[in-house]
Amino acid sequence: MIYIRPYHIQETRQQGFDFFNVPRVDYDALLDQLHFPVVWAYEDTLGVWLPAEADYDFINFLRPLPNTIRNDALPKGRFQQLCRMGLITPPRRTLAEMQEEARSHGIAIIRNLLHPDYCKSMLKSYYYRNEHLHDRWKDLEGIKRTSVNNMPLMRLIHQGTEGLVKAILGEDIKTSYSFASSYESGTTLPAHTDRPQCVYNISFLLGSDPCDARLSDWPFFIKHGELTNRVELEAGDGVLYSGVRDLHWRDMMPTKIAHTLGVFFHYVAGSFTGSLD
Repeated sequence: MIYIRPYHIQETRQQGFDFFNVPRVDYDALLDQLHFPVVWAYEDTLGVWLPAEADYDFINFLRPLPNTIRNDALPKGRFQQLCRMGLITPPRRTLAEMQEEARSHGIAIIRNLLHPDYCKSMLKSYYYRNEHLHDRWKDLEGIKRTSVNNMPLMRLIHQGTEGLVKAILGEDIKTSYSFASSYESGTTLPAHTDRPQCVYNISFLLGSDPCDARLSDWPFFIKHGELTNRVELEAGDGVLYSGVRDLHWRDMMPTKIAHTLGVFFHYVAGSFTGSLD
């Protein structure tokens, strides 16, 4: 059986919902960036409602559906649509598995933080169509990328991850800022540690060009003490690590990948009093 997440349909910009209340999220800016109608699905692991842009063909299909349905009862292609809209919960690791990995390896791989099809459709489209917001600057030698800090939709997801990160680490933390970035062919990510606003990070992958490229062919390396973790992620996956404590890097991107898209979510101690940007 397939379980369809709770959802709300927003047909116009003027409609509002009680759940437009996540701290630090500029919902006015987010709504200005969305194309309506929008389906807001409840992301149970993060405890937030996330938007996906729809059309009325899909909405008319969705409205009469029960919240549980057999897969073979769905018309062809509709299951993939439900996944792209964030209405299906993907398989995930247990909290206990991630806690143990954090203790033993200094990292925690978060498989399917969000559904990969949602990342490759909604989140990828959202980043690239806001090209007027993109910055291009070289903060480390060898980097070729565009980036945007604190995009409203990324911040909404970021705020939702706070409880998960607290649970994995067993520490009092809070969000600082997010950094969405598209890396381009020929780039590297030199070995480095991060600024004080990045005590902990989630490096979260959203997609690639070509869309069927294996993102895991461009691994992420995190050195924790004497242990070097080789982290292989695909769209929808993230890895939690300490940006200020542990050296981290990527070698040159393989030529078969033209672009990758991801977002860094950054966190600080709950008692941190400095700038969060």
